[in-house]
Amino acid sequence: MIRKSMKLAAAVMAAGVFAVTGFTGVQAVSGLASVETVEYVMKENAAREGVLNASSAGTIVKDADDLGDIPVKKGQGYKYVYLKGLQGEALLVADHPMENDNNRASQAKVYVQKDGGPVVYVGEINTGATSQVIKISGNGVIVARTTYSFESFMISADGKKLEAKDSISFVNSDDGKSQIYTGYTRAKDLNSPKVTFAGTQKDYGNLEKTLFGNVEPISFKVK
Repeated sequence: MIRKSMKLAAAVMAAGVFAVTGFTGVQAVSGLASVETVEYVMKENAAREGVLNASSAGTIVKDADDLGDIPVKKGQGYKYVYLKGLQGEALLVADHPMENDNNRASQAKVYVQKDGGPVVYVGEINTGATSQVIKISGNGVIVARTTYSFESFMISADGKKLEAKDSISFVNSDDGKSQIYTGYTRAKDLNSPKVTFAGTQKDYGNLEKTLFGNVEPISFKVK
């Protein structure tokens, strides 16, 4: 295992330069660590997000000194990205990256390490459709769509869970001629007040651009 250079990462963060879709972090990931459950009470809203499986979030990775010790099996994909809220890098591990689609994925587990503390599993993103791959914004927000929903996620201030920054879903009207939207957006981060979404179908389709400006699919490195 080749460990990351904390000095280099700190220098990059200080300069404010993060190519989030190309941040390489640790160059090799081991398969030696195991997970151990710790007492951590999840907030109700974090556990019920549509694409977020938070049922096992709040576990630490036993024997993992840093993110490079997270077990990644042959054929799985992994990617180090800068995440807003954590103010540092996180590791995403995808079970089935799609080789015919630049190793993108619709499912990934997310691990973080805050301020040199324990490595923590914070949740799993799964859109449920290979056509809806996981994306990340230029400022480090995870973006995921399903057929009927749009959600974005940041790391909470304590570094222990994923929380929804924006969450919008819709159903078709009875006559099938329009959509009924529910949900909210936040202007900046998790501290920003929720604003009820009252947009049109066009507004919904342009949410990535409106909220983040630049959003790119995550391409994983396959082990």
